[in-house]
Amino acid sequence: MSVTFFCDPGKWSRNQQFLGALVLAVIVLLLAPVGIEGEEPLHLGHDYGYFLPHLLNGYYWFLANGLSIPWFTPAFCAGIPFFANPQSLYYSVPQLLTFLVDPLASVMLTYYLFGWLGFIGCYWLASLYNRSSLISCFAGMAFMLNGFYASRMVVGHLSFHAFMLLPLILFLLLKISPTGREWPAAIVVGVLLAYFVHAGAGVIIVPVGVCMLVVMLSRIHSRGLCKRLVFAGAIAAGLSLSKLVAVSYFMGEFHRPSYSLPGFQSILPAMHFALTSLTWPLDSSTVNQMLVNKAFAFGDEGANYAVGIAPLAIALGGLLKYHRQVIISKLVAVLMLGILSLPLLVNIYSPDWHPVLKSLPYFSSASSLLRWQLIYILPVILMACVVLERVRESLSRGWPVLMSVVILSVVLPALLMDTISHTSVAKRPYDAAQILRGYYAAKTAGAPPPITHHEESLSGRLRMHFIGADDALARGASQIVCYEPLFGYRLESFRFDRVFVGGALAQHDGHYNFYRPECMLYPAQNACAAGDRFAPDQLGALQQFTRYQSMPFELPWLQRLANVITLLTVIATVLLLVVSLVLQVIPMKCKQRHCNGS
Repeated sequence: MSVTFFCDPGKWSRNQQFLGALVLAVIVLLLAPVGIEGEEPLHLGHDYGYFLPHLLNGYYWFLANGLSIPWFTPAFCAGIPFFANPQSLYYSVPQLLTFLVDPLASVMLTYYLFGWLGFIGCYWLASLYNRSSLISCFAGMAFMLNGFYASRMVVGHLSFHAFMLLPLILFLLLKISPTGREWPAAIVVGVLLAYFVHAGAGVIIVPVGVCMLVVMLSRIHSRGLCKRLVFAGAIAAGLSLSKLVAVSYFMGEFHRPSYSLPGFQSILPAMHFALTSLTWPLDSSTVNQMLVNKAFAFGDEGANYAVGIAPLAIALGGLLKYHRQVIISKLVAVLMLGILSLPLLVNIYSPDWHPVLKSLPYFSSASSLLRWQLIYILPVILMACVVLERVRESLSRGWPVLMSVVILSVVLPALLMDTISHTSVAKRPYDAAQILRGYYAAKTAGAPPPITHHEESLSGRLRMHFIGADDALARGASQIVCYEPLFGYRLESFRFDRVFVGGALAQHDGHYNFYRPECMLYPAQNACAAGDRFAPDQLGALQQFTRYQSMPFELPWLQRLANVITLLTVIATVLLLVVSLVLQVIPMKCKQRHCNGS
């Protein structure tokens, strides 16, 4: 199949060409090392020590409450808010998969599923910029194998899987549909945008939005774009409002410590990093030497945004040669250049510039802006597609062979880079064995294990979180020294002084050994303050809480309103999609009957 596809794609219909490319993409991603193979297959990247316990916690909640909102969890920090955590992902594909398979299998399936969705979305998006299925296949491969997705999934940044929806979102926004048929696409875009929020990927929403702006500027004359964007934005806002309001309340109670932003000393090293990380990732030690004003050292994942040498070389070289043909207008070119300079500007450090950045709302709680380099990934790929289309138009022969070489130049280095970077067990320090045992024990019992006591992660006599400490929930314990970045990477904003190692129902100073989580979220409405513990007359609520069951608490009017709006938006979205589908099916049926009658 692949030989025919590469040698003579003209003999295939466009649908057949797409299916052939998709089969190839499926095979390529299955061959790519994911980072959990080898002699110790249960070992994962360090941040899975955060997300796998959270997935298990979500599964425990599901066993006790179904799909109702998981407002709080007893599993971490002696009781904290869960739904209001920006990184919680209860309403996401990885969590939904755990209702069927164990968390480790869920991670694997998520990696493959969203990798293939990235290929499909970028294949379709690239088709708006060229007329060759081979160019679209090249674009899909380059995006599917991009270093940002691969390295982040390996290290355990599970919420970043949502990034792979970006090309599909842009395709649905930019594709011109017949009048009256564009709204279903806009509705789906709204759902996909809301998914970023519910999948815990809020930290990359701003750079993803900037990337979307760059791509939309390249097709600014697309008919109905503004209407589709506004409609999709309204759907996304409605679907996300409940979580966004909860997050704002939580972050209002716990101000994250202000970490210094690392940066490069001038524009030249910033440009060097941007170009190099798009071709082949720099070693983390090199990046740490280049950066100044660091609060923390960076791992390998911080310097990997690779799409390959070929896409970047084609994009830059072709832009120099065909700039008059590919630039829409000087104004658009200037706007795009200004936007594309943002990842460089926010990653330059100077004593005068740093305080300005930290004074801005979004940047004040950030600890690094290197991930803004992701803005370049999709524009580079699409620019390469535009250039290759120009080459195709001017080439008389040898086109399939040329594109086969170009596609291989993307696939082979990506597979080699994954093999070198991700197969070392030393880079996968987290052991998922306890999480799997806890999952299957709960699945067999049909109920979660209640939290009976607290544990404390210690190094010597110092409280220090170590990788895997949050696995305590699988043993029926809540880890006091939990890993929760919202409280600071060293838990600077978290209070340790009111709970202690021991039984959950033990009493100290007349209160039980468990925090009231509603006091960390809605203290005014519940007549309490952050750090308050369950009182003796709240024993029933505490017992419900430790069993992962819903407990009574008061919501502010704004949160209640947001919940209603989100619920109504969910209902309206489903109804609109059903109506749109029916309206499209009826004309097709009528057309078929007319054809059969004639």
